[in-house]
Amino acid sequence: MTQFSEALAVHWPDVIAGFLLGLSPALLRAVLAAVDFVRNPDGKKFFGTLYLYHWSLIDESLVREKIVVIRYSWIRARIVVHMPKDDITGLEFVGEIVSGRGTVRYFFLRGVRNSERLLFVLNDPLTASLSVTNGIFTGVDVRRSTPLTGRVLLSATRLTQEKAKEYLQARRLTFAPPLPTAP
Repeated sequence: MTQFSEALAVHWPDVIAGFLLGLSPALLRAVLAAVDFVRNPDGKKFFGTLYLYHWSLIDESLVREKIVVIRYSWIRARIVVHMPKDDITGLEFVGEIVSGRGTVRYFFLRGVRNSERLLFVLNDPLTASLSVTNGIFTGVDVRRSTPLTGRVLLSATRLTQEKAKEYLQARRLTFAPPLPTAP
């Protein structure tokens, strides 16, 4: 019986070392992400509580304001976005920010209690701080099953309706001219 109990004895230092060794890829990834986050100040300009403005889809003369909370998730090692529940539509969104090539950022959002998906493509200012930037959004209105696209404005400070309208009208989207058709 003594020989059997000695064979089943747990050698705790080996167990703990094996457990930590198994976690090392995840821990290394988190440490590298933290170092990259600290060394790269570029993405930090989007952190905090920001204000998103777009033309209302219900009343086209109104500009809608939405609060957007952006923070860094150490667990997921990415920048996460939370758009709290809206008073008018009752919709809430969560998602993440992905860097694009050049000076754009992609915001991928999904509904918390709905199946709506939104994509925001915003200009990433070259400056170290963010005051106001513009872009476009696209998605599908699940109530009407129609695609949506429009201009958006992201601001670090709350804007008045008049100022938001002025920015949205002044920042027109420009398109490349169409290619000539073959004769």
